[in-house]
Amino acid sequence: MKDAEMDSSPEPARASSRPTATIERAFELARSGSCRSIEEIAHRLKQEQAENVDAHLGGTSIRKDLRQACAERRAVRHRAIAPSDIAAE
Repeated sequence: MKDAEMDSSPEPARASSRPTATIERAFELARSGSCRSIEEIAHRLKQEQAENVDAHLGGTSIRKDLRQACAERRAVRHRAIAPSDIAAE
């Protein structure tokens, strides 16, 4: 068998065209702290040319989970630079 025949797997889809990848990227953005809201996440995904962003992020459950991920990241950031830490310097 020729090498080309052995590797007949389809070429991987662009990450932005797969719903799972779009949702995974949305959570990456939320957890990274680079986006503070769902609107910022959607804007960034559209800049990255993800498809159907509004449809993927439109559900009540995913919006709740993304808001929670953003809030948790903000809480971690605030704990990392607590006023007591600054005063101790």
